[in-house]
Amino acid sequence: METIKETLESYFSNPPKYKPLYTEIDDVIEFTDFAGDDMPLPLKVKIDMIAEDEEGNIVIVNHKTTSAGYEKDATDTAPDFDLQAGAYFIGCMSIT
Repeated sequence: METIKETLESYFSNPPKYKPLYTEIDDVIEFTDFAGDDMPLPLKVKIDMIAEDEEGNIVIVNHKTTSAGYEKDATDTAPDFDLQAGAYFIGCMSIT
């Protein structure tokens, strides 16, 4: 897409089908590990949106990292977003 106008037209012609539950979450949370022990440091989470899709699944939306359609392969040196996804999961569970 070449222009902002084309990008917006594309988005609005087929908007996401989910219901926003929480938006612009910016919080510091205390959390535990899987054994239930308190973690020594709080976790800073900044989530653009937590939503519910048509099937009732919770969807974590991060507009900053999802727009490029990034897919990692074995030779890729780009940052690994698994750690960020884990932090978002913990943040989502503390909020919902």
